[in-house]
Amino acid sequence: MTINAQENPLAKLWGIEINELRDYIDRELNLIEANNVVIKYLNESSFAQTYINIKNNTLIVYTVDMSKVHEILSIPEVKPYEQFLDFKKVNNSLAYLKSSFNEIKNLAKQKKPIAIMSGIFPKLNNILIIVDYLERDANETEVLQEFLRSVSQYNPEIFFVEPPDSSHTKRSFNKRTISLMFFCGQCIQNNLYDANTPVGPVGFIVPLEIMLNEANLNLLLVQ
Repeated sequence: MTINAQENPLAKLWGIEINELRDYIDRELNLIEANNVVIKYLNESSFAQTYINIKNNTLIVYTVDMSKVHEILSIPEVKPYEQFLDFKKVNNSLAYLKSSFNEIKNLAKQKKPIAIMSGIFPKLNNILIIVDYLERDANETEVLQEFLRSVSQYNPEIFFVEPPDSSHTKRSFNKRTISLMFFCGQCIQNNLYDANTPVGPVGFIVPLEIMLNEANLNLLLVQ
C-alpha cells in the first residue's frame, strides 16, 4: 500500500509517524469488521455502544450486564475477533440512552433554546449537551435555563463553551479546540445565530467530531 499526501492527516489524527500508517489502517479495517460482526448480537438492554480504539487495537464494547459477555464470545462468528474485544462495565444501556435522548430532543423542540447541541457520547456512556457561548437576552437565557432544568431528570453531561477572547472584535474560538467522537450518530443541533432554526435529528449513523473554531461550532461528519 502506498501512503500518499491525502493520508497524512490520518497520521496527525492518530499521533503517529507516516511509516506507521499502514499498520494503523490495517488495524482500523480489522476493527471495523469486528464491530460490524459484534453489534449484530448486542441486545440494547444489556449493552450500550462500541468504540474503536485504534491506538490499543481494541474494540471496546460498553456492557451493562456482564453476564452476557460469555454469550457473545461463544458465537462462532465472533470468535475470530475475541482477542480484540474489550468489554467495559457501564451503567446506561443503549435502550435507556436512546429513550432519554428522544425525550431531550422533544423538550428541545418544545422549548426552543438557541445555540445548543446534543448527542449520545459512548465514552461518557451518557448524553452530552453542549451549550454554546452566545450573548442571550433575558428571555433566551430563561428559555435555556428552563430547558436545562427540564432535562436534568435524564442526568446528561452538560458542557458550557467558554466566552471568546474579549480582545477579538468578532466571535472567536481560535484559542479553544475540542474534539469529541460520537459513534451513536444521532444528534440534535440548532443554528448558533438564528433562533428560528428548528431542532431536529441527523438521520444517519456516523462518528461525529465536534470542533470549536474561529467562526462557529462546526459539525464534521467523518467516516
